[in-house]
Amino acid sequence: LEMYQKGEKGRAEIVFTQVLQSSPGHVGAEFGIANLLFDRGKLTEALAAYQSLLERTAEPLPISLRLGDTQLALKLYEDAVVTFRRVGEQAPHVVQARYKEGIALIAARHLTQAETVLAAIQDIHTDDPAAIPYTQLASVALERLRQHNAALAADEQVPQGMMGLPRKRGGE
Repeated sequence: LEMYQKGEKGRAEIVFTQVLQSSPGHVGAEFGIANLLFDRGKLTEALAAYQSLLERTAEPLPISLRLGDTQLALKLYEDAVVTFRRVGEQAPHVVQARYKEGIALIAARHLTQAETVLAAIQDIHTDDPAAIPYTQLASVALERLRQHNAALAADEQVPQGMMGLPRKRGGE
């Protein structure tokens, strides 16, 4: 996986394939191949690979995160919500999962739930430096969601048929 993470994906694929030839079912090599499928846009194949891996691994966190990413990419928003929520329940300190759950909720049009999830991220205290960008992204997403909700509320207060009409000024 180190070569893959360094961007040496061609070499990594060769190594993953060799490992699988000598040790069929090797979870790390299969995870690497699944990641390559995702990177190549073979999302349906990647989805099946991640699901298969989840059934056979003792450490589901990285696989579950990639499964959720794949579900988002395939616009399986409700499935992604479930996947990221499950990760958040199993590992509450993983801000990435909570943030992506919030994004999946927005995509699935569950805006109230999304606001709750994104707001709760601000209360997660972790020493994990990987959490910082997701905490910042969650803050931005939360602000945008609140602006969106405020705009919707303001639109609801305008009498029907008045949308888009200019407001009268002075004695007009």
